[in-house]
Amino acid sequence: MGAITVKSLGGRVRALRKSYESPRAGGATMPPFGRPAGLHMAVFAAMAASFVIMMLAYFILFWEIPDALFMVAISAGFLVIYMCLPLLMLRFELSPAQSLRHFVETPFPIWTERISGGDAWLQICLIPLMLALAAIALCVVIFVIRP
Repeated sequence: MGAITVKSLGGRVRALRKSYESPRAGGATMPPFGRPAGLHMAVFAAMAASFVIMMLAYFILFWEIPDALFMVAISAGFLVIYMCLPLLMLRFELSPAQSLRHFVETPFPIWTERISGGDAWLQICLIPLMLALAAIALCVVIFVIRP
């Protein structure tokens, strides 16, 4: 097998780009790893609320244990960084103000097709919401079995 050169990678990259073309979306190529245009701020707020609820469950559970509460506080600090850094980086790239109803009803482009904004919101927020519910259930179980 020959050595991999920049020239040999060029054809592979072009083939990879062509594989992302979606015939359902009119042949438009979606940029890899890019933020879709038109994402409503309420989507980010719903995701952030899920993580905040999860951290609150841990705060309530470990309120009486100083060492554990300290670790939860450090995790909350990382959560603030995780949530606020993208907002600071994208403060000039946020979509223009649009109503939530308009966002939910408007088609939203994804890799394979266009879906409604409500479906995109569900896809983005489903995992954080389930993680928050799992954290609450875990905290309830630990609270019940704790002496």
